[in-house]
Amino acid sequence: MTSKLLWATVTIVLAVLVVMPLGWLIVKSFQTDAGTSLANYAAIGSLRPFRIATMNSLVFGIASSLIGLVLGAPMAWAVSRTNMPFRGLVRAGVLGAFVTPGFVLAVAWILLAGPNAGLLNKLWVAVTGAAKGPLDVYTMTGLVLVSVASTFPLAFILIYNTLEMMSSDVEEAARVLGAGTARVTWTVTLPLALPAVVASVILMFLETIILYGVPA
Repeated sequence: MTSKLLWATVTIVLAVLVVMPLGWLIVKSFQTDAGTSLANYAAIGSLRPFRIATMNSLVFGIASSLIGLVLGAPMAWAVSRTNMPFRGLVRAGVLGAFVTPGFVLAVAWILLAGPNAGLLNKLWVAVTGAAKGPLDVYTMTGLVLVSVASTFPLAFILIYNTLEMMSSDVEEAARVLGAGTARVTWTVTLPLALPAVVASVILMFLETIILYGVPA
């Protein structure tokens, strides 16, 4: 009885705080002076700045999530499935990046790779004699790379935990049958970890879309 009462209370609270406001917002979005229609959505979609912002957000989110996966997944596999040195240090570093606010990382990268006063660009100019440095965090490429530093820990954490909970018996059986490390990884480990891979991409995309500190 106590558990049912608890679930009922949680459901009511979520309904009042989340479902009702969002539901009301959605209903009102279809209402105009002339009645119920899609006119409000058509009006927003016809605005060029809105279309540009939407496209930039999609490019930003997709690029950041894919690069984050390319960085986080191999790192998670290496820490979980190999005897690489400093594995504990790598885990700690990734968790540190995960808990660091995005705007702190953004400020740090501005100090390092700002187009005019960034330390790395200054070093490049001093060493090569070039007119300016090659790095610019104020471009889409720079924005994506900085955001990856905030989001790739999601891929690492999800995939690493999945690999740690996964039984190694199937992988060992594949090795006994003569499969090499690469074949075991692609034909056994990756299919078993695929749900975590997909979930990490989705979470990184959503995290990037709602990320405010880095774009600002």
